[in-house]
Amino acid sequence: MATANEALSSPCVRPDERTVAALRGHADFAELMHRFESTLRDDVFVQPVPCDVKDRDKHQKILLRAESYLVLQIIWKESGLITDEELRAAGLARKYGPGQFTCYALGVELARNKKDVGASNTRIGTIVAAAEIYDLVVRDTFKTRLRPLVGTPLLHSIMMDIIQPLEPHAITPVMASKGLEA
Repeated sequence: MATANEALSSPCVRPDERTVAALRGHADFAELMHRFESTLRDDVFVQPVPCDVKDRDKHQKILLRAESYLVLQIIWKESGLITDEELRAAGLARKYGPGQFTCYALGVELARNKKDVGASNTRIGTIVAAAEIYDLVVRDTFKTRLRPLVGTPLLHSIMMDIIQPLEPHAITPVMASKGLEA
């Protein structure tokens, strides 16, 4: 009788399509994060910023987190940089109406539960403040209480650049460095 390892390595066993898709998805995400971090380091963090070195380093560390990518991606999607037609073509839609997309609204959306809303809002506010320093996001200053979030052309450029050369299921530098194959 064959052992589990022998059965798994047998050429007759058909790979589970969900597992293959998951492996590819995770590899693509790892590559996307690598490109996001590289773009921040190479193109964004080289800009002069209106703060001291200690604060600059703190903002950079914040922006390099995976949660920051998620937040910036949502801000990009919700901003006027993406047309409704482009969203529809991608099978997406805006969640917020004009002037409704604020740190608070995003914090509520990303909170795991009602008890987490305060902590989520704090994290989102910290990410947005760091993104503002590097001109990735601006908050509408015409309103004092609710300050809608707006992605900048620089944010749009970054989001377009990091995804454009991503070839589905190709061997990427991150995959190659980890000994993975497409």
